[in-house]
Amino acid sequence: GFDRRRFLQRALPGLEPLPLLARLRRGTEALRAALPGDYLEVLPVVRAAAPRIEHTFVGMLLPDFRASERTFQLLTQVSGRSGRSDKEGEVVIQTNHPEYKLFEKVADHDYEGFYETEIRSREAGMYPPYSRIGLIEIKSKNRELAELTAKDIYNKLKEYKYYAYLQVLPPSQPLISKAKDYYRYHLVIKSSKTTDVSGKLLTDALRHVRNAVEHKGDVRITFEIDAMNFI
Repeated sequence: GFDRRRFLQRALPGLEPLPLLARLRRGTEALRAALPGDYLEVLPVVRAAAPRIEHTFVGMLLPDFRASERTFQLLTQVSGRSGRSDKEGEVVIQTNHPEYKLFEKVADHDYEGFYETEIRSREAGMYPPYSRIGLIEIKSKNRELAELTAKDIYNKLKEYKYYAYLQVLPPSQPLISKAKDYYRYHLVIKSSKTTDVSGKLLTDALRHVRNAVEHKGDVRITFEIDAMNFI
């Protein structure tokens, strides 16, 4: 990809990036055979970083509350490979979003600072570890039927007697809105651990929906507690 080529140009100046990229895809030994001796010491960093470059910043922008944490973890891991030899290492982060404070935390190796920022953000948004999250996924080959079912579930949740203790987001299509010919809709339910310590209210809410909603046509409905994938 384009970002990998630019990465190789910066990491291995003076060498043509496209032949190197082709060799990189074939494996470390193929790349090693193409490098002059002076470049061999940076090979471990190139090999570790290049396959991840295209995914790191895309991952940061994914609609997932753990996106920043994953990006910080990956950048910290890859940059940690620099400077392991006798020579001083240099880490270059390429981004279209330099305003993100996350990059400052990575550059400063500020784990505690990142944690404090991230934990405040999760508390404000009522995300784990301050809540439990339930996910209802509706799938159908008929897009209109999937959407109508999702709206019906949303309305049924409003009838749940402890609805006021939950935070229910309106139904929406996830990032991958269609997979294997099935249109997908998500309904996310957050339950604060302050008012629902055991998660019973969340479990009962999902049970209420399962009993109240009638399956119409080719519709698949799945329920998940402590959901990990919202894409």
